[in-house]
Amino acid sequence: MTILSSDLMLSCSTSETKYVQEEFTALDGQFDLGYCRQLLEDRTLTKSKLNTLVNSALGYIVVPKQEVVNEISEEVFRKHYRFGKYPSVRQWITFFKDRYGLLLTRKKLFEFVLKEV
Repeated sequence: MTILSSDLMLSCSTSETKYVQEEFTALDGQFDLGYCRQLLEDRTLTKSKLNTLVNSALGYIVVPKQEVVNEISEEVFRKHYRFGKYPSVRQWITFFKDRYGLLLTRKKLFEFVLKEV
């Protein structure tokens, strides 16, 4: 299914829900409104509008927390990571999903990035 709003298009199947969870939700499991506003460049986006958009495209989804077997290695991350390439560092999650089909969790992302500092 596809969420389409402004310039953001997010395709989501049940096999991709973990990627959606990692990039677009807060640690409490709810959609990260501030992050979505930034990507959509829509300061008027409310939680209600975002929920309506997601529910109309995907229906009600629950993303269970589970271990992931296709996580990215630090070596692969280092080969591609460039500081400042994306306005938000979390956009690297989608980069690796689209390019290699690998999951980069937020925990690993920030771990890898902080090692560079």
